[in-house]
Amino acid sequence: MDKFRNILFVADACKGEQAALSKILRVAHQTRASVTVMDVVALFPGNFYSAGTSFDFDEWQQKVKQTAHERLEQLVKNCARSVPLPNLVIREGVDYIEIIRQVNEGHHDLVAKAAATDSSFADVLFGLLDMHLLRKCPCPVLIIKPRKKIVHPHVVVALDIDEPGPKGEAMHLLILDHAAGIAGFEEGSLDILHAWTLPYEQNLRREEKTKDIKTVDILLKETRKRKQQRLEALSERWDLLEPRVHLIKGIAQEVIPRFVRDHGSDLLVMGTVGRTGIKGFFMGNTAEKILHALNCSVLAIKPQGFKSPVS
Repeated sequence: MDKFRNILFVADACKGEQAALSKILRVAHQTRASVTVMDVVALFPGNFYSAGTSFDFDEWQQKVKQTAHERLEQLVKNCARSVPLPNLVIREGVDYIEIIRQVNEGHHDLVAKAAATDSSFADVLFGLLDMHLLRKCPCPVLIIKPRKKIVHPHVVVALDIDEPGPKGEAMHLLILDHAAGIAGFEEGSLDILHAWTLPYEQNLRREEKTKDIKTVDILLKETRKRKQQRLEALSERWDLLEPRVHLIKGIAQEVIPRFVRDHGSDLLVMGTVGRTGIKGFFMGNTAEKILHALNCSVLAIKPQGFKSPVS
């Protein structure tokens, strides 16, 4: 967490917001980072109504902003205690667009907020705003699961080590660097996880039966060996944390959430940009499926040079 120097906390009245902000303020105090707390109010569509109406839309909009500002003041008062008071910002417009604009204008290096659990789906942790930020925000996004005491002693980093080339290597190291930094700061543990499969394994098995050959097991053994070596090589620079390396055969969107649940993990650190190359595709399909199956806090990392669709 000491890597983040200019944090933006989004206060959108989610359950667990006070605990999440208290956590962020304590961390910022320890690391001497600055914090800005913001909310976004919708613009009242006064232009849709007759100009002859006696209702003062501008006055109403100002009252809405003032009420939102007073709510932030009270929230900070309940959370700040002895730590320095954060800056307060109220913006008008579409929530995720204004948040990303604030990130760009304020040069923030982390957006944090409490998870907006969808009350209509008990097992869905992230709300619509959360997903917009995870997909489109240019800086890392920390979505904090609501709980009475928020700590992250057990950090899991999910790596797609099949990402090829220098860009893939840079992304792996960036994700690991953030995960290791948090685990070290929190004096916690670090697990490094990769889910893998052998492409077309079932087709190859069927081929074996017709040709009476035994190659699939050899391919599985060699594939696992190469991946294990790759994962261990990536984890070497963080040996002081004694990270545990896990190479688990299976589909990522099934393996990763199951690992998080089975190990009681507190925070998952992962990349969220897919390899499709499709313009406007800001999160990989696998990443989305993993996120929707999680029940822990998430730190989502974009690759360096990622451009948000929001200007």
